[in-house]
Amino acid sequence: MLAAWMMAVGLFGLGGVRGADPARAKPIRGLEVFPAQVRLFGPEAAQRLVVLGVATDGSKQDLTTEARLGVESGGCVAIEPDGTIRPIRDGQAVVVVRAGSRQARLPVDVQGAARPRTVSFRHEVVPLLTKLGCNQGACHGSQHGKGGFKLSLLGFEPEADYTAIVKSAEARRITPFAPEESLILLKPSLSVAHGGGKRMEVGSAAYRLLTLWLEGGAPGPRDQDPRVVGLTVYPHHRVMEPGQEQHLTVLAAFSDGTQRDVTADARFDTLNEAVATVRPSGKAKTIGRGEANIMVRYQGRAAMARVTVPFGAARPFEFPTANVIDAKAAAKWRELGLVPSPLCSDAEFLRRAMLDTIGTTPTPDEVEDFLADGDPEKRVRLIDRLLDRPEYVDFWTLKWGDLLRVDSDKLGAQGMLAFNLWLRESFGANRRVDQMVEELVTAQGSVFRNGPANFFRVARSPADLAETTAQVFLGVRLQCAKCHHHPFEAYGQDDYYSLAAYFARVKTKRSDDFGLFGNEQVVYVAKAGEVYQPRTGQRMVPRPFGDSPADDPVDRRRALARWLTAGNPRWLARNVANRYWGYLMGRGLVNPIDDLRETNPPSNPALLEALAEAFIQSGFDLKALLRLILTSRVYQLSAAATPENRLDTTFFTHYTIKRLTAEQLLDALDAATGTVEKFARIPAGTRAIALPDPSYASYFLDTFGRPLRAIACECERSSDPNLSQALHLMNGEVLNRKLLQPDGRLARMLKDPKLTDAMLIRRLYLLSFNREPSADEIARARVVLNEAPNRAVGAQDLFWALLNSKEFLFNH
Repeated sequence: MLAAWMMAVGLFGLGGVRGADPARAKPIRGLEVFPAQVRLFGPEAAQRLVVLGVATDGSKQDLTTEARLGVESGGCVAIEPDGTIRPIRDGQAVVVVRAGSRQARLPVDVQGAARPRTVSFRHEVVPLLTKLGCNQGACHGSQHGKGGFKLSLLGFEPEADYTAIVKSAEARRITPFAPEESLILLKPSLSVAHGGGKRMEVGSAAYRLLTLWLEGGAPGPRDQDPRVVGLTVYPHHRVMEPGQEQHLTVLAAFSDGTQRDVTADARFDTLNEAVATVRPSGKAKTIGRGEANIMVRYQGRAAMARVTVPFGAARPFEFPTANVIDAKAAAKWRELGLVPSPLCSDAEFLRRAMLDTIGTTPTPDEVEDFLADGDPEKRVRLIDRLLDRPEYVDFWTLKWGDLLRVDSDKLGAQGMLAFNLWLRESFGANRRVDQMVEELVTAQGSVFRNGPANFFRVARSPADLAETTAQVFLGVRLQCAKCHHHPFEAYGQDDYYSLAAYFARVKTKRSDDFGLFGNEQVVYVAKAGEVYQPRTGQRMVPRPFGDSPADDPVDRRRALARWLTAGNPRWLARNVANRYWGYLMGRGLVNPIDDLRETNPPSNPALLEALAEAFIQSGFDLKALLRLILTSRVYQLSAAATPENRLDTTFFTHYTIKRLTAEQLLDALDAATGTVEKFARIPAGTRAIALPDPSYASYFLDTFGRPLRAIACECERSSDPNLSQALHLMNGEVLNRKLLQPDGRLARMLKDPKLTDAMLIRRLYLLSFNREPSADEIARARVVLNEAPNRAVGAQDLFWALLNSKEFLFNH
C-alpha cells in the first residue's frame, strides 16, 4: 500500500508551484533531466533528479521542485513525496517527468533490490560524519582530536575511524543492543553535553542511518568494499541571474561498476561567496554577478559545478583577434556580458612590454623613436627586438632563480654561480623548457661543474624533492599530502611517497677535486634506496603523479623525466603557460599561479588549454609563449576600466595594474636619475635584475619584497605595497641620494644653460613616466618650479614627486 501511495503521489504531484521565479514566465520548449538514465544498485539506492526547463530563447531555469514524476511502466520503483526515486524490486521502468505542458521520459534500471540492507561504514557512515562536520580540522579531525576522541581528517582513513568509534575507550561510544544509548547518537543530537553543539536532530535521516548501522551490529569497513573512482555533478554549468536557485545532484562511480546518488552525503562549498552560495543540501543560489565554482567532495574525490551570472545583457563589440588568446577571451566576455577596454596608447605599451619582457624601462630616445614610428606593425617588431636583447637573459634568469631557489646560503658561492650560469646559458640559447626540466630532474655530477646538479642540494630529502618537483614543474602544492589525504583533491600519502620514491637513491658525497677545503659535492645515484609510507610501512613503488607506476633500470629519475616531458606533457605545459600568463597579466588564469588543481579551476579553462596546446606545439619554446601573449590584443588593452567592465577583476577585460618588482624599481630609479647602485662583491654597473642571488645586501630590495629563495612558492616574492615602502621612497636615503648626486642626471641637466623650463619638464616626464606630459601637467609643473627657492630645488622637488607617483611605481 505504501509503495502504491508513493507512486500515486509522484504521478499526480503535490500541488502548486513552490519558489516560483519571475523568469519562469518564459515559455518552455523542452526539458533537460539529469541524470538522463537512472541506475539503482541495492536496496539503499536512491536517485534525485534535476529538471531544467529550456525556454524558447535558449535560457534555462530550474524546475526541480515544480516537476511532477510518475512511473509509466515497470512498477519496480517508487517515487517519494520529495521526488526521490527508490527501488522496489529488480527490473526496468520508465519514469515520466512533467513540467507544465512538457514532459520527458527516462529509463530506470534496478539491480540488487532484494539484497539485505547493510549500512556501509565506508560509504555511508564516514560520509555522514564528514557532512555533520565531526571529522573537520576544527573538531575530531584535528591532529590530536577533541575530548579524547580522534577521527581521521575528512574520513580518509576509515579503518582508523572504525577503531576509534567502535573499539577504543573501552567501546563506550556505541551500544549495539541499545542503539539509542550510544554516545555517537547522544552527543551530536545534544541529548547529553557535547562541546561541538547539536549536529543532528533525534529522528532525522542522519540519526536513523546511524541507528540502522548500530542495529545491524555496527559492521566495519571491508577490504573488498568498492572504492570511489569518479564523481559527477549535474548540471556542471548554469547561466543564471541574481537571486535564482539551482539544485545540484551528485553521482559517484565505484570500482565495481556501480554508481550511486551521493547528493545527501556529499559536501558542498562555494569558491566565490560574492557570486553564489550553496546549502548543505546542494541547492545553490546566486547573489552577485560574475562566476562561481561550487566544489563538491565525497570520499576523497571532488567535482566542480560552475555558475555564471552575466554582468549584464550581451553587448556587441568589435574585437579583431590577433591570435587564439583573443578568440578565447572574447568568447568568455560575451558569455559574461562584458565589453573590453580599448587598446592602450603606444607609450603605455612600450613601457609595459619592456618591463614585462626585460624588466627595464625605456629611455627617452626609445620613447621618442617608438612614438614617431608610423608602422602599424611596430608593436610586433618591438616584441621581437625585446626578446633578443641581453636584458632578457638577466630578467628571466632572475625569475627562474627565484623559482629554483638559486641561493649561496644553501649552495655555497661556487654552486650558486654554477646554477646561475646554467640558467643564463639556457635563456641565452632559448633552450626548450622540457629539456631544462629533464636536465634538472636527472642531474648528477659535480655541483661546481654541472649547474643543474645543485637542484639536489636546494632540496635534499626525497620528500623535499617530491614537493619541489610537484610545485615547480607541475604547479601542484603537494605538501599537505605528506601527513594526510589532500582535503580538496584525490591524492594522498600514497601519491606523495610514490613520487618521493623517484629520489630515494639520489645521494651526495664530498670531492677533493677543488682542494681539501673546496667543499665540492658530487650528486650520484646509489644502487639501493627506498621510500616507505609512514602510516602503513609499505615500500612505495615509483609512480608519477596520478598515473601508473613507471621505473627505469638505471636511474629512476629518467622515468620521471620522460613522464614530465613526453608521457604527460600537458601538466608541464599548463603550469608554465599559467605562470607566464600571471607574470605578464598580473594574475594567473589559475590563481595562485602555482596551485593548479581540479578544485581551483581556471577563470577561462578554454584559454588555458589553448595556451598549453600552443606551448606544446611550439616545442616548449618560452620566447614563442611570450610572443603569443605579448602580441595578443588582450595583453595590449588599456588598464583603465570602463563602466561596462569596472566590476571585472578576473576576466582580463582591462590590463591588471601591478607594482614594479624590487629589482625593476631600483633599476628604474637608476635609469631615471642616471645613477648606478653599487653592490659588494660584484662588478660595478651590475643591475639589480642581474644579481645572481639574494646574498647581495640591499635594504631597498628587501623592503620592496625581494624573496629569500627559502621556499618554492611564488608567494615568497611580495608585491603588495606597504607603509615601509612608501616611507622609504619619500624619506629614505636611496632616492634622495640619487636625486642629489653631483654626477647624477638632474645635476648634469641643470648645468645646461640652454635647458628651458619646458624642456626640463618634458625630459623629467620622459625619464619617469616614459611619455610626453600633457598641457595641464606642464602648467602644474611650472608652478612647482616657480614657487621653489631656486631652480635646482624646484627641479628636485618635481623629480621627487614624479618618482614617488603611482604612475612610476606601477606597471600599467
